[in-house]
Amino acid sequence: MRSRSLFVFVLIGLAGAAWCQCPNAVQSQAEQGTGPRNFVVREVQFVTLGLSSFAEQNQVAASLVGLCFAENKKDDLEERIRFGFQRLGFFKVQVLTVKVEAPDSANPPTVSVTARVDEGARYRLKSITFTGNKAISNPTALRNQFPIADGELFDRESVSKGLEDLRYAYAQLGYINFSAVPETQIDEDRKLISLTIDCDEGRQFVIRSFTIKGADQQTETALRALWRQMLQPGQIYNARLIKYFFEQAQTLLPGASPEKNLTLEQNSRQNTVDIVLNTGSNAN
Repeated sequence: MRSRSLFVFVLIGLAGAAWCQCPNAVQSQAEQGTGPRNFVVREVQFVTLGLSSFAEQNQVAASLVGLCFAENKKDDLEERIRFGFQRLGFFKVQVLTVKVEAPDSANPPTVSVTARVDEGARYRLKSITFTGNKAISNPTALRNQFPIADGELFDRESVSKGLEDLRYAYAQLGYINFSAVPETQIDEDRKLISLTIDCDEGRQFVIRSFTIKGADQQTETALRALWRQMLQPGQIYNARLIKYFFEQAQTLLPGASPEKNLTLEQNSRQNTVDIVLNTGSNAN
C-alpha cells in the first residue's frame, strides 16, 4: 500500500549534547513578569509503545538535556522529541503526552520531562528525485547534496541538511530565492519512503552595488579591497564567495557573518541585488 503526503522539514539544527542558554532578553522579561517563563531540561524519561531500543531512547533524551524552552511553547519541546525519533527512522512518530515537573530553584529552573511516545514503524529511504530543476539539470549533482544513501534509515536531520545544502548550491549560482518542497511517497508494505523534491529556482541575480555602513575610512578601504578580489558589480551573486569574504574579513570584523551583518536589497524587475554590509553595533 502506498500513500502520498507533503512533509515540511523544520530546520532545527540540534547539537549532540546541546546546552541552549535562555535568551537574555526573554529571560529578563520572564523575571519581571512581562514575558513567558522559561525552563531548562534536566532529565528525560520515555514511555514508548513502539520498537525503539533503550539505547535509542537514551540518545533522544541526551539530545534534549540542557535545552531551554518557553513555558507557553511546549509544542517546541514536543517537536524536538519528534525530531529525535525521526532521526532514527520513526517517520510517523507521535508524541502522545508530555509532562514537565519537579522544577528546582535555579534561574531558569531545570525540570524533569516524561513523555509518552508511539514511535510507529521504522522507515528507510527508497530514493530522492527532483522536479523543476533547470539551472542545475544534472540530478546526480542535486542528489549528492543529501548525506543519506538509498536504503538507509530515513533520517529527518539528513534530509533537512540536504535541503539546506541544496539552497546553498543554488545561491552560489545567483538564485537567492530558491526554495524546495519535499513530497513523500510511502510504501507501507515495505516501509520505504521516496522523496520528490519540487524545485522553485526563482530568478538569477547579479550584483548592482556594494555598500558599507558603520565603518571608519581605514576599515572601509580594507574591506573594499578585499571585496574587489572576489565580487564586483555586474557579476552573478555567489553565496560561496560571500561566505569566503566574511572568513577573510574576520581580522577586520571579528564575529561578523552574512546572517548578522549582510542585507540584500533585491530588484526583481532588473534581477539585481544591492549588498549592504552593516559593520556597526546596530547590525542584526
